Amino acid sequence: MVFNMIFIDSGFLYSYINKDEKNHKQTLPIMKLALKGEYGKIVISNYITDESLTLARARTGSCQCSKDIKQFIKEKKGNIEIILEVIIDRPLIESSESFFDKFCSKGLSFTDCSILAVMKSLNIENLASFDGGFKGLVANLLN
Repeated sequence: MVFNMIFIDSGFLYSYINKDEKNHKQTLPIMKLALKGEYGKIVISNYITDESLTLARARTGSCQCSKDIKQFIKEKKGNIEIILEVIIDRPLIESSESFFDKFCSKGLSFTDCSILAVMKSLNIENLASFDGGFKGLVANLLN
């Protein structure tokens, strides 16, 4: 069974939040649809939270963008969280390791492979990512 969901990668999340980022405008139409529920639930993982906050701090040199990302991740519509944050646990780590063994030579990082593990686990078909390494592996909305 395929559930209607979209996984958001760290670079995409960072670009959406940071209006000064070169890819910001590219994120807007996809996030507009995602926030309206067109893709179902928006999904990230705790690895993506970590990577997004670190990326924001490294690229901007300040903590404000990281704070904005944290706030966005915690936002709710009524009592329902907009973003489902999946915690990478032992079974997902093992699945990530299998993907890493298979795709490391193609340039995917361990965090990228954890995305594949979550997507496989939850039967997620859509990914919003600027990472070209996913091309051909999932339905990347940007490629």
